[in-house]
Amino acid sequence: MALGLTKLPADLFKKCEEYAALVISKYAEGKNARSSSISTHGAQRNEKLWTEAKAAECIFALECDLDPITSLNWKPVTDHYDVMFMDRRIDVKSGQFRDTRLIWPRGKNHLYDQKQFDLLVFTKFDLETRSGFSQGWITKQRFRRERLIAGEDHVLDTGTRYIDQDRLDSMESLLNIPDDSDWLSLIAQSRGITKPTEEPEKVVENLKHTSDFKPGEPFEHPCYCGKPGLFGFGVSLRNEKLGTWYCGEHRPIPKG
Repeated sequence: MALGLTKLPADLFKKCEEYAALVISKYAEGKNARSSSISTHGAQRNEKLWTEAKAAECIFALECDLDPITSLNWKPVTDHYDVMFMDRRIDVKSGQFRDTRLIWPRGKNHLYDQKQFDLLVFTKFDLETRSGFSQGWITKQRFRRERLIAGEDHVLDTGTRYIDQDRLDSMESLLNIPDDSDWLSLIAQSRGITKPTEEPEKVVENLKHTSDFKPGEPFEHPCYCGKPGLFGFGVSLRNEKLGTWYCGEHRPIPKG
């Protein structure tokens, strides 16, 4: 479920426009050569696109009760993530109100695993009304497992990685977590995953994050919390059973 609309104050929106103009000028001066090499569709010259992207970050910050001025990076350089929230690195992906997919830029496909972030948030923004809202979020590992790839007959550019918005977790599950809570466990519960520390004997049958394997791609098997899964349960490669994986902290301990 998405959140209600948030409108940016005029001065904050103006700062987003100034940021966009600064980024474009740095591209023109050749000072963002690395970013320019992975940009598509003339993004390096599109001030509206950069304004929308920074405004979306501001919307998410405001939804999290953060100060956009101090919590966001306003320097015209590419960073690994956009904002910190609940000790997690958030990469905000913007879109317009009509958009229904969270998209990973095609030019950055080869950088996905290198980028240092924990969650992707899909935030929509309308330039005319200066308003926006966050549609949902997804962990880096889950997007890696579940994202689709646009084919030649798709409305998106061939090779674009994306996920439909109805596959995202609700913003309420991210924003309504008490500061002193084990928020990763609460997020797991919001996805229908039994908390291992409470009912370890039921985890394997109830878990909804079984590993996925696609030929030609690395076999990733993270724990539901997002950490590397070092302990596998129900694994039988001979019988093509990839099993369920956990980190040391969340590994179920059988009774007896």
